Amino acid sequence: MTQPLLNEIVAEIEHSPHQAIPFSRYMELALYHPEWGYYQTNRTKLGKEGDFFTNAHVGTVMGRVLGRLFWRMVAMTGNEEEWVLVEMGAGDGRLMEQVANEWLAQGGKPDKLHAYLVETSPHHRRLQQERLGSHPISFHWSRRLEEVPRAKYSFLYTNELVDAFPVHRIKKEGGAIWEAYVSKGKNGRLSECWFPLKESDDPAVWERGRLLAEGQIAEVPVAAREWLSQVTGWLEKGILLTIDYGGETEELLARREGTLRAYREHRLWTDLYHTPGEMDLTAHVDFTLLRLWGAELGLHTFACLSQAEFLLRAGVLDLLQATPARDPFSAEAKQARAVTHLIHPQGMGERFRVLLQGKGVSASDMEQLVPNL
Repeated sequence: MTQPLLNEIVAEIEHSPHQAIPFSRYMELALYHPEWGYYQTNRTKLGKEGDFFTNAHVGTVMGRVLGRLFWRMVAMTGNEEEWVLVEMGAGDGRLMEQVANEWLAQGGKPDKLHAYLVETSPHHRRLQQERLGSHPISFHWSRRLEEVPRAKYSFLYTNELVDAFPVHRIKKEGGAIWEAYVSKGKNGRLSECWFPLKESDDPAVWERGRLLAEGQIAEVPVAAREWLSQVTGWLEKGILLTIDYGGETEELLARREGTLRAYREHRLWTDLYHTPGEMDLTAHVDFTLLRLWGAELGLHTFACLSQAEFLLRAGVLDLLQATPARDPFSAEAKQARAVTHLIHPQGMGERFRVLLQGKGVSASDMEQLVPNL
């Protein structure tokens, strides 16, 4: 356990009115404390040696599809200088690398791609800079989206970012709605406790609580709403593409114990409080809420698709050669296996979803970018 982080959490608990802090605050400290949070430390998190994989680790397929999509966007306006490409929460930088490589493969000039990585983690920023430092394209880094220069058009995408936003954890018991808090337990360990939720609290949290069945637990991603507000306020005209695992409200409410999980070394941990700062905390993304909140903020939803459907409509099969490769170790065979894994229902195809939202973009323009939406 990261003892300094535990000490910080305990100190905040002891100074709080209820001798407890909301779970959402605990999750924020555990993941994003500027010194000892999970995403801020030097611990390896991605890949075989880390705690989880992303679709960017399955070959170069996802990055190539996004790169071609961006290339088509730029081609529609005919002026690269009007565009900016942004990835928020870029991990080790490999997805941005894939997108940029596809830009070059399509004939784009290195000095015409204005690419930004928005990253709060010093560790991940260092990994990204190591990976992209010798790339022919000059990348730019920012800690906050507001620091990225606005352009006439923007393509902003995220990949497994929203699932790591802090969530409120609630349940219905005895006909009342309760919210999870974290208090100081025995032997220096943290423990969970519950306080009644009031109707005067956050409306989104209260409304989700009203939908719960007796004994049911659920999460409310209020931080995702704040993030959408930030993105919409920054965006002049362009596309927001969100890739993550999750589902619709109805699907998520079918899980009586909620979707909150802890991962470490590719293993699922049931104790959310045992090692704060040393494990990933994540909850399934509610795409119904992202669409609803986006509409309230001025974003138009063009499509919310499974990853498989998105990739197929975006032309992923164009990356495959006409006849199957005979050599199973060839680059073509590896590419075919990567495509299969990303679109297969038992792989990543149905577990992940892609939400396409836009501001100042017409439906006819989107039809040209991703046919048959």
